[in-house]
Amino acid sequence: MGISDEGVRLTLRLPEELRQRLGQSAIANHRSLNSEIVAQLEDASDRNQISEKSVSYNDMGLEARINKLDPAELRAVTAIIDLLIRGRRKHRQARRSE
Repeated sequence: MGISDEGVRLTLRLPEELRQRLGQSAIANHRSLNSEIVAQLEDASDRNQISEKSVSYNDMGLEARINKLDPAELRAVTAIIDLLIRGRRKHRQARRSE
């Protein structure tokens, strides 16, 4: 990814434990600590925008359907959603590196 020189500089205080977790995540994702923080903030912002724009799952009757799932079905649905989210992140990262 990489932040352009036009980015805004920000001094930030973090709890040491959070900095360590972010550092471990940065290593796992082959990014600098700064890039990891930016990526996680972008992901959180995207999730927030999606939730604001989405129709409530209650309105679609999904809550009743989800409540009827057995534990194995619920794990499968959760795994599918997780794969979709990870795929979206990889797609977004690929677009940034172009």
